[in-house]
Amino acid sequence: NLDYIQPIPIAYFRHDNSYLLLRRSEESRKDRMHDKYVLWAGGHVRQQDARNGNPIKKCLLREVSEELYIKELPEPILTGLMLDTSSIPSSCHLAVVHQFSIDHSDVAISLDNKEFKERKGKSVSGSFILERDVENYFDKMEFWSKLLIVKHLKILDRPISQQAILF
Repeated sequence: NLDYIQPIPIAYFRHDNSYLLLRRSEESRKDRMHDKYVLWAGGHVRQQDARNGNPIKKCLLREVSEELYIKELPEPILTGLMLDTSSIPSSCHLAVVHQFSIDHSDVAISLDNKEFKERKGKSVSGSFILERDVENYFDKMEFWSKLLIVKHLKILDRPISQQAILF
């Protein structure tokens, strides 16, 4: 429904001086996320997330569990909001950005160089990359990841669309 803005809980994963970089493979090659690099995992809130507690947090934990098969996570830290007003569909999705700090190297290793299969023919492969190597993937990333890198994490100094808002 284009009359409402939907909150989309997302999270990036940090371990020491590196970030979990995911490469999405969608069921349809026409999907805007197909074969793109992303710095986050997350998705749409469902009715089931609204039962008993914080629906944003419950959605985030459910999405991470579905996408990355992680059951035990540190507490997510809310770090900001992002809104892309460049198109009508994009302007209806407000990213609610969180960070997971992965302190234990065994958790980081279990996430590194993995391919995670989802239902519906989707898969995500991931590995931790050093902050200094983020630039090598930047041009192949989807927009929210670019916005995170430039405006939120301030890893790179690149031009970003003025239609993007970071809170």
